[in-house]
Amino acid sequence: MNPFLEETNVKKSGFVVSGLLALACIAGGVFGADVPKSAAPPLPAMTETGTVGSHVPAFRVQAGFTVTAASDEMAQGQTRFLQFDNFGTLYVSAPKFGTITSFKLQPDGTYKKIADVVTVNPKKVTGLHNMEFVDGWLWYTTSHGVFKGKVVADGSKLDEITTILPEGSVPGGGGHWWRAILVTPDGFYTGMGDHDNFSDLNNTKVLAKQEQTEPHAFERQKIWKYSLDGKTKTLFSAGNRNTEKLLFRPGTDEVWGLDQASDNWGLLLGDDIGKNQPITDNIPGEEVNHYVQGKFYGHPFVADNNFIRPEYANLSENKDIVPNPVPAEYPDIKAIQANAEKPAYLFPPHFSVCGWIFLDKDNGLGKRGDIYVACHGSWDREIKVGYCIAHLVFENGKPTQAYKIVNTMENDSIGRTDKVGVLGRPVDVAQEPGTDNLIFSVDEPHGRLYRLSRISGK
Repeated sequence: MNPFLEETNVKKSGFVVSGLLALACIAGGVFGADVPKSAAPPLPAMTETGTVGSHVPAFRVQAGFTVTAASDEMAQGQTRFLQFDNFGTLYVSAPKFGTITSFKLQPDGTYKKIADVVTVNPKKVTGLHNMEFVDGWLWYTTSHGVFKGKVVADGSKLDEITTILPEGSVPGGGGHWWRAILVTPDGFYTGMGDHDNFSDLNNTKVLAKQEQTEPHAFERQKIWKYSLDGKTKTLFSAGNRNTEKLLFRPGTDEVWGLDQASDNWGLLLGDDIGKNQPITDNIPGEEVNHYVQGKFYGHPFVADNNFIRPEYANLSENKDIVPNPVPAEYPDIKAIQANAEKPAYLFPPHFSVCGWIFLDKDNGLGKRGDIYVACHGSWDREIKVGYCIAHLVFENGKPTQAYKIVNTMENDSIGRTDKVGVLGRPVDVAQEPGTDNLIFSVDEPHGRLYRLSRISGK
């Protein structure tokens, strides 16, 4: 018998799991005796002979790379998402404080604060968050809206701030309040993740309850494409849990995003959540998705390599209530599973993939079209994982293997409740103009900007 399923009949949240059965992590969602485990490939061990500069914590750095401080410690203590404009101004969002702040590069190689170019009341406006610079305009999002402002050369302000989607006209808030933005010549993509760890907003009863407090709840877990003025929209794709950033793969119109996976996978399979959770610790992986018009990406029903989430293993009928790229009625969980797109790649479970960037040219950091990603790290795993800057190599337009470049933990044995050992929680990555370097942000335990460079000749 599976040691994690000693009860003969475990019943939680209205779902019954036989003690003789555990969800097997094999394609097809067949039940078996194996403990579920992610299909994510491991990241190779680092050769930790890279270097760090002054005022940089003891990050563990891959051979041939160096990390230097690119700012003083942020007075507000929070650095989240990053965006450069065509004047070399760097914009940093701090949702906790309701600001987007501009910075300029100084002769000593650090970025100095110029001004808070956007300021909102964070008690009234949730999640001043993501940004994209396009044709002289800085587009930016809150959890519940989309806006843009015209940049100026000295970075002192934004002119002609324009509301595209008024605050409250789209869903937001909840457990996953981050709103991505990707602008095209004829419109923009945006979307909102799940308000909970996982919820079935395709179900009429679940949706009706959520809409009591969130009128636009049916728009969550999806990516929408809007006209540039925000007045019309079409559904692009569905089945997303928490995709914080969308980008085009260089030289293509392919929309890519990294989707964070759900927690507590082993809740119904014998895990003692928060104490002994071997299943939850090891599934599901974090998704790298190529989002395509009309496709469904599985959430909340399947995750990882399209493994069925235990709570939906007995699902036999689920009524659809909005236009959605899945059948109008779900006859059973197998039909949902068969309809879901598998990820293009998986990072290990609980890495908490956040901001990321495609390299736009070949250089010492990698090839054009490779990804660099900031992983915020786990909060609920027995032994912490993630907390890194990673390089995901692409070959022929497909991701093949990820490598840690910067590890921001002191060691790999830091427990869930340990108060020390985490030196930084990376959030976003940006390409520094006119260089082959990357700037990355860390929001905890001290907000700061760092520069990742290749060591000459290495």
